[in-house]
Amino acid sequence: MQGARTALDGIDAKDMTLAIGFGGDATAATAAATGSLASGFAAAQTAYDSGWSSYLASLKAPPAPVAGSAQTKRLYEQSLLVLAGLEDKANRGASIAAPNMPWIWGTLSLSDDKETSDPYHLVWPRDFYHAATAQKAAGDDAAADPARGLPVGGPEGGRLVLAEHPRRRDPRLEEPAARRDLAAGRARLVAGPHRRLGLGQHPRRGRLRDGERPAYEALADDWQSKVDKWTATNNGPYAPRPHYLRVTKDAKPNSGTMYTLGDNFPRQVDQREIVDNSFLGLVLFGVKRWDDRTVLNSLKVGDETSAEPLLVNTKNGQFWRRFTFDGYGEQANGDDWDLFFDNPARQTSGRAWPLLAGERGEYELIAGKDATTRLKAIAGAANDGMMLPEQVWDGRPPNESSGEGTRSATPLAWTHAQFVRLAWSIQAGKPIERPSIVACRYQKELCG
Repeated sequence: MQGARTALDGIDAKDMTLAIGFGGDATAATAAATGSLASGFAAAQTAYDSGWSSYLASLKAPPAPVAGSAQTKRLYEQSLLVLAGLEDKANRGASIAAPNMPWIWGTLSLSDDKETSDPYHLVWPRDFYHAATAQKAAGDDAAADPARGLPVGGPEGGRLVLAEHPRRRDPRLEEPAARRDLAAGRARLVAGPHRRLGLGQHPRRGRLRDGERPAYEALADDWQSKVDKWTATNNGPYAPRPHYLRVTKDAKPNSGTMYTLGDNFPRQVDQREIVDNSFLGLVLFGVKRWDDRTVLNSLKVGDETSAEPLLVNTKNGQFWRRFTFDGYGEQANGDDWDLFFDNPARQTSGRAWPLLAGERGEYELIAGKDATTRLKAIAGAANDGMMLPEQVWDGRPPNESSGEGTRSATPLAWTHAQFVRLAWSIQAGKPIERPSIVACRYQKELCG
């Protein structure tokens, strides 16, 4: 970190041109800065603007749901610029979650003297999936190629679905399915053998063996038939039942298994107390029908009857919190989120997430409903610089003006990606990233 004094005094000297040069050594960096100064700011600005304009011109025209309004079209284009800006410039497709470090994350990185800053500056396969599918929809195929940027370690649901697309085949991604994400895991078990038959290769043992495709599909069928038994409770504290839980620690959703929720929650929780909307993945990945009884029950529990309903009505539209008693957000007095390891007393509260409005919109498209209000809600959360936040105020202290961005990660790649992808999904009349192979297997009427 460096500092320098300038001649600016706010009276006689009110502006200046600053050139920062980068190079392999001090001489090269000085030469780069000197060259920029010699060319002048106007030339640098023109070249910079031209590069981004050329990128936008290389993409598809904006879809109809955003093209009709100058404001939403601008936000759509800004979203694509944000996603492109967060990519590694040497390895296309390696996209970080956000450019900033909200709350105490930056402080922790500095105090620990780390050479890397996490967690928002990591390439998360989960976040990458959303960014890549949005860029793919907009016409940027190179950014959606996981072989160039997606880490192979640490299975996440997104990578499993990405690999289904014929232009995204990469045998390195086709490793054992992630049990952490049952919906995506089944999507991969069904789609995976189809992809391998097309490739003619097994990633670990060469060619696909006889009978291996039926074995994969049989395992997927088994998981599909047992998902409610593993994750839906019939005796939890909320009605209607059965409904899905956020986490089952022992695959016994009717047991009162206790665990520590974290994020400053002051007591252990019964696993049946905690619900979220992640079950929507079962519908979005084609594993369950939109009107499945347990799905509909779970929507009602999350929106209305849980101890802390997830649905939030704001001036910008409806948004959703992540899960019951979420603590990942600012304190009630407005101070930053912190860990409070020594005295957890629910000092912090997780707010509502705009990206979850996009997820709900994709579900509603499958249900034959209009998702335009979800797109407008996300757009309403943008700040003056057209940046979409991770979270918005939800009417609880310290900010009663709900629906506007908190000091969470802004911009968040996932939120911008969800806005872009929902716009294309609305135009298509269905989610553009739903695995058709899976939906066909478990919902026969969708077979084409």
